[in-house]
Amino acid sequence: MPKLEDTIEILSPPKTVWRVLSDPTYLPKLYNDAVTVQAEPPGSSAIGQTLKILARVAGVRVVVMARFTRVEKEKCLESRVVPGGLFSAFDHLVTLTVLGWGTEARVSFQYTVAPEYASKVPDMAVLERALNDNFRTYAKNLKDISELLPLPE
Repeated sequence: MPKLEDTIEILSPPKTVWRVLSDPTYLPKLYNDAVTVQAEPPGSSAIGQTLKILARVAGVRVVVMARFTRVEKEKCLESRVVPGGLFSAFDHLVTLTVLGWGTEARVSFQYTVAPEYASKVPDMAVLERALNDNFRTYAKNLKDISELLPLPE
């Protein structure tokens, strides 16, 4: 099961970064290949909330199903796979730490592609590369978006 980790310094306070992390509508901006996201129930991230993300990865239309398992405001957001999508295993963890007047974000992804999706892809290496690119740009996109938002009052 591949595991990708990244740490990035964001020139915004945790409150601003949290606004991006906890709003599911930002997911298509964080993951390059994500097209739409549906959160049930709608609203800010909460334990038990499920996400259905439609994406086009390596030319293949995919569905990613996940559920938030840990939500600690301005500190930690964790999600895991829900059966029925691209991944048979998926763990996503973001932790935020105050860093001066900015934020350090540690991002971790660990996943296994579901066999039913692996059989649809002509070249598994291309899919793996596209997934890795999506996950690696997640932290950069989180930084870019968070630094563009106005500071909280």
